[in-house]
Amino acid sequence: MVGPHGSGKSSLLAALVPALQQAGCRILHIELHDGQRTLPIDLAQWRPGGQPALVIVDGYEQLSWWRRLLLKQRCRRSGLGLLVTSHKPVGLPHLFSTCTNLALAEQIVAFLLAGRSLLLGREELEKRFIAHQGDLRELLFDLYDLYERDKAAQPDAPEA
Repeated sequence: MVGPHGSGKSSLLAALVPALQQAGCRILHIELHDGQRTLPIDLAQWRPGGQPALVIVDGYEQLSWWRRLLLKQRCRRSGLGLLVTSHKPVGLPHLFSTCTNLALAEQIVAFLLAGRSLLLGREELEKRFIAHQGDLRELLFDLYDLYERDKAAQPDAPEA
């Protein structure tokens, strides 16, 4: 899966993992963060126990090119599936691209508010979307802070 920061790659993985596990697939889920150039686990020690198995690396582009090559080879030799997320293509088959836009941001906000109001017009939402360069995760953190400030200013408002 390929897409920009905050476009839903990790969220999509979080939704897929339970379905894969329910289908009998053993999952090794690895999350890499800025500057993490090696895997935090020795893949040779992971034993899926004969059932179908999938190694998921969220943030694959963090690995050095050498570590990515070793991981691909180990998965291929061991018969393990490999599913990764990255911000740009990394030489693996491309399964899905995530992207953001203002309409999607509006839909997510409306869904999360479920009828409650956020003291924020479309123009302000657009301004904040642009300020966060389309990063929905950062936009939602920002809006959550705004929502909490609004809620605190209205003490008799119903709980979220």
